[in-house]
Amino acid sequence: LGLKLQNSLDAAVADGFLDKLNGKYQFCHDRVQETAYKMLSMEDRASRHSRYGLALCRYTLKNINDDAMLFTAVDQVNRGGPHIVSGSDHGSLLAYLNLRAGKKAMDMSDFASALAFFDHGILFLDENHWHDNYNLSLELFDNAVKCTYAIGDHQRLNKFSEQVLSFARSFNDKLTVIYHAVSALCDASSLDEAIEKGVWVLSMLGEDLFQPSSRSETLALIEKTRCLVQGYPEDLLLNYNLMTDSSKIMAMKFLSRLEISLVMGRRGVIPIVTSKMVELSLVHGLTPMSAIGFAYFGSMLASIGH
Repeated sequence: LGLKLQNSLDAAVADGFLDKLNGKYQFCHDRVQETAYKMLSMEDRASRHSRYGLALCRYTLKNINDDAMLFTAVDQVNRGGPHIVSGSDHGSLLAYLNLRAGKKAMDMSDFASALAFFDHGILFLDENHWHDNYNLSLELFDNAVKCTYAIGDHQRLNKFSEQVLSFARSFNDKLTVIYHAVSALCDASSLDEAIEKGVWVLSMLGEDLFQPSSRSETLALIEKTRCLVQGYPEDLLLNYNLMTDSSKIMAMKFLSRLEISLVMGRRGVIPIVTSKMVELSLVHGLTPMSAIGFAYFGSMLASIGH
């Protein structure tokens, strides 16, 4: 901050407003702190929060592993508000720091706090941010969507999703928000709409789902998949290669989300989704979602007597 604080702090200690213990200063009572804060105008409060936060931000940029300091710094800047931004580069930096803080909060499963950071990060972006700071904007909105889904705020999920769907430069850049939109539909038991959107996304990813028209065709699909699995010994599967194709990984995410939800209804679609998950896993490699497909496939085989 560029201020010599110690003399002033020691004077406050002498006057009984602060306590000093082991070299650290604190207000002698919460009421004293509250009164001192209320004596400041709203503009002065914002300015002081911002100056303090920016000073700490310079420290956090050099010490990327100090999570506590990052949260404190970004919180102080956010209390100052977006009007402190002095230019697009300044705003982008503050948006980036909010992104960092939000991702740290997500790692701690504190999705409400993470969403607050992403919200503030978006506020620090300028009006042309989708053009000038596309990657930063996309990451802030994608993570905001993840958090709104985690806390069950589907209204705000749709609000953030609309921005990405409107400004994303490619279909792949829209997939994260579409995935969480489909997940929200599954949670709301809107399975028909969820399946419709899921099948559309899968077709866009090059994975068309075979639609059996009879039980005999469904059994034939299961048998075809069983024969495919038999060509892979157990020891080979236990040490099988991992899936690396990003489009196939995303397809597996959509399939697994539909798979879990179909148990609540539309069970006739389960063999189709399961067989596709097993096929993708064997042809393109394993993902964490592969376990779901193999588990459901084993259950299916047991149910028909294999």
